[in-house]
Amino acid sequence: MNISLIILSGCLFSAIVAYGTLAFNFNKLRVQYKKIFTDMMLLEKLINDIEDSKLKSDESVHKENFIKFLSDSRDWAYQYIEDVQAGLNSFIRETAPEINYFKEYGDLSSMAPNYYSMKKITEEYEK
Repeated sequence: MNISLIILSGCLFSAIVAYGTLAFNFNKLRVQYKKIFTDMMLLEKLINDIEDSKLKSDESVHKENFIKFLSDSRDWAYQYIEDVQAGLNSFIRETAPEINYFKEYGDLSSMAPNYYSMKKITEEYEK
């Protein structure tokens, strides 16, 4: 009975030591896990900050400015084309009757002082 009591005491002592060692290691793991989790959150924040700063880096600002320049240039070009078209339409509307009259009856008035000028204007108008 003494032997079984000694064996039982030894097993109990071993279990207590094993439990203590396990609890100590578990506590160390818990502390390391907290540190890893904190470091991971810090790294994620840094990565997000870096990505945000990259979005507004000089290169992206230059790209945005260039795209704005292209857009503005296109708008200016369309406005210029509209202005030129309006001017041409106004010119055609105002001079078409005289030019058509000259084309039909111009040879009859070939002696008029502006005959050659009107002939040249008519040719350019037709182009």
